Amino acid sequence: MDKYSVLSVIAVAILGAWHAIISSLIFDYDYGQSLTPHTSWVWIDRYMCLALGSLYIIMHLVFIICHYRGPFRHRQDIKRKEVKYRRQILGLDKLINKTSNEV
Repeated sequence: MDKYSVLSVIAVAILGAWHAIISSLIFDYDYGQSLTPHTSWVWIDRYMCLALGSLYIIMHLVFIICHYRGPFRHRQDIKRKEVKYRRQILGLDKLINKTSNEV
């Protein structure tokens, strides 16, 4: 869960940095002019919003997949070890090895 928290804080920091960059660019180059929905700065901000939003969604999907696959793989390993242990306890390994050597 710590990885998720750290990645979320980094995503918020990147978003904050982007807003600082775009606002300083607007202040430096178009100071005193009103922004309309068709201004190039607004379009750049929209595209960055889509890019960062997509990146955030992809980050969540990767986290969900890794969070699911890790315990699932661990569960399969435990089942495999349990079967091996039961065979050892019951002596089936010796029986299986003995019959396979006879053939």
